[in-house]
Amino acid sequence: ACVVEIGSWRGRSTLALAAARRVYAVDWWEGNPEMAGEGLTSTQVFAEFQTHLAIELAVGRVTPLTGNLRELAF
Repeated sequence: ACVVEIGSWRGRSTLALAAARRVYAVDWWEGNPEMAGEGLTSTQVFAEFQTHLAIELAVGRVTPLTGNLRELAF
């Protein structure tokens, strides 16, 4: 079994989910209007995601999917 996480942002919840299951992390890493004040680019946010999940990404427990749900349409 696996988990599809919609909206992974920086990956903290993804890390918790990956402790138990394989995770497909869906996000566009561009934030939303509520996050605009943080001043981070999508590249910076995705880099944080990769840092938080370095081990899980390396062993294949997490697969990031960049885009919005409509674009990725499982």
